[in-house]
Amino acid sequence: MRFRKLMRLVEEQITTSKVWQHYPRDVAKKILESGVSAETADDGPYGHALYFFASPLAAEEDVPKAADDTVILEFHLDEAVEIIDLDEKPDVLHRYRGSLADPDLDQMMIERGIDGVIKNDTVCIYDRACVRFFRVWSGVVADPLADMTDSLDEFALGGLARCTAVTVNALLKHFAKPGIQLSQVPETQPGVLAILDQMGLAYRPEMTGVGRTLQQFAAFHQTGAYYLATPGHAVALINGELFDAENLGPDGRKILSAFAISRR
Repeated sequence: MRFRKLMRLVEEQITTSKVWQHYPRDVAKKILESGVSAETADDGPYGHALYFFASPLAAEEDVPKAADDTVILEFHLDEAVEIIDLDEKPDVLHRYRGSLADPDLDQMMIERGIDGVIKNDTVCIYDRACVRFFRVWSGVVADPLADMTDSLDEFALGGLARCTAVTVNALLKHFAKPGIQLSQVPETQPGVLAILDQMGLAYRPEMTGVGRTLQQFAAFHQTGAYYLATPGHAVALINGELFDAENLGPDGRKILSAFAISRR
């Protein structure tokens, strides 16, 4: 299946927007913290550049079988990005064939108005400024700003009233997914994200929510679905409504980590 029509090519004003790549968890965490960087680039068939896949399926199929900590990230490209389809212009790189290993190849291409190239499912981007992280497509990355929330210790209400169960089931119900049972109740933040991931949901860290109160966050997020962690506790905010095992409502509890939840 061809995905090039998703891209805005040099000859055609077609907007894209999405590309995917798989990474080990530690690399994915760095990208969540600071975005793509020179360290994210790799040597590939079209020189030293950022390499992505034009579909999440292609990214999934490329994951090594032995990898057990792989995370697939979704990125968006700027609308003005200029991508050349190598099926339509197969000769465009021939003049650079002797320089594909040149560490300055990316700058050479950018200076010629070429931000990247695409061939089948492979998307090669020379201009890192065109790429921005959008969300975690699959896999679990701990929130880079709040690793202390790996442990959630709110078990006082017990059973399916546990805060993580209320949070997860509210989000699953919102996306028309089956709820979890008692034996599936996660006890840690990665556990919450793992359940959502297993149920076909993606997440994006909301860095601006960290440090705000639930009241402040709810006031500015009246639409969308969010998983929020406060000290020792978890809640869901869905279209402005708080789902909280403690039934305290949006109050002054400080947010340690926040994630926007969406369908994959």
